[in-house]
Amino acid sequence: MVELANQIREREGCTRRTAILQAAPQRLRPIMMTAITTVLGMFPLALGMGQGESFAAAGVVVFSGLSLATLLTLFIIPCFYLLLHELFGGKWLNGRGFKGWVGKLFRRRSTTKPAIAPPRELLEPEASRKYGEEGDEPV
Repeated sequence: MVELANQIREREGCTRRTAILQAAPQRLRPIMMTAITTVLGMFPLALGMGQGESFAAAGVVVFSGLSLATLLTLFIIPCFYLLLHELFGGKWLNGRGFKGWVGKLFRRRSTTKPAIAPPRELLEPEASRKYGEEGDEPV
């Protein structure tokens, strides 16, 4: 759903909210079909019916885990998509974004003053050789 929202955003140039609202109905049917068929297939196993009585615990775990994951996918993930992009995208961080926020947390704070820059001749030895012996005019 998030990938489709990003594609819609790039293609149409709309806001994240509009993109996720367009992507959710398009992805609802495939997500629900996959989840319902798997959950219904695990239901007899979770109840301990038939041949797989010893796997009832695994059936309960898969049944409840997939049900929870489906709810998260349909409701919580789109909300986090909007909230985290607003948080790390700069809306709550005064336009600095995630890198600025992390950089602010881990930035070194120097207490010493910067050193005086060395003479140019030490940094660029070629600069002194470009001129003649007297240093008046270029060679």
